[in-house]
Amino acid sequence: MPSFSHRLCSVLAIALSCFFSSRSNAQAPSVVIQLDTQYELSREPANTAGLRDVQMAGLSIDAYGMRKNYGLYMFVDAHVGAGLQGGFAYRFACLPFGVSVYDKHQIVSLGLTYGLQVQGVTYHQDFVVQTPIRASIHLRVHRRVLINAWASNEFTLGVRRGMRSDNAPGGDELRTGVNLRIGESRDTDRKRGRVIEGSGYTIGVLYAERLETQFWGVSIGYGVDQRPQMQSDN
Repeated sequence: MPSFSHRLCSVLAIALSCFFSSRSNAQAPSVVIQLDTQYELSREPANTAGLRDVQMAGLSIDAYGMRKNYGLYMFVDAHVGAGLQGGFAYRFACLPFGVSVYDKHQIVSLGLTYGLQVQGVTYHQDFVVQTPIRASIHLRVHRRVLINAWASNEFTLGVRRGMRSDNAPGGDELRTGVNLRIGESRDTDRKRGRVIEGSGYTIGVLYAERLETQFWGVSIGYGVDQRPQMQSDN
C-alpha cells in the first residue's frame, strides 16, 4: 500500500498543480492524501430503517494552493462499502470552492471550502444531494506526526428529510473527525524546487449526526503528503 500511495500522490499532485496554476500565480499545491477504511455505529437504528453498522473504504484528498501565506483549498472524498444489515453505502464529495491560510513553514494549515456531495445507503438511507461547508486544520506537531481535525456542516437539497441535526448550524447533517498519522518525513529535490514528503499509517475517530441519529466511528489507513518549500525560503 505505501508504494501505491506514493505513486498516486505524485500523479494527483501534478494534476492539482495544473489546476491551481491555471487559476492563480501560485506554485505547486500542498497535497494530503489518505486511503482508509471507516466503521460507523448507529446509536438509534430505529431511525435508520434498522441500519446499525456501516463499513466503508476509500480515498480523501486535501489540496492547499500555495502563495506566501494563503491560497485556494479543495477537498475530494470517495468512499464505498456496505451496511452490515444490508445495503450498498456510498459517499462522493467534490468541494473545490475554498480558501486556505498557513504559516511560513506550513506547521499549521487551515482550510474552508464548499461544494457538492452525494451519499446514501440503499434500503436504509435515501440518496441525497448536499452542499457541505467543510473546515479543516492540519497540524504538524513533529516531522513524523500529522494531526488533522475537520468538521462538515451539510445542507440537503430537494426533499427535506425532516430530521435535522441539533449541532449543525443551519444545516441538516453534521460530520466531524480527528485523524493522527505517524510515520516518516524526508526532503526531496525536484525540478521545481525542494519538496517535503511525509507518509505513515493513520488512525482516527469519527462522529456524525443524520436522521436524528448519532453515529460514532473509527478509521484506519495510510496517508501521504507533499509540501513544496515556500518560494520565499529558497
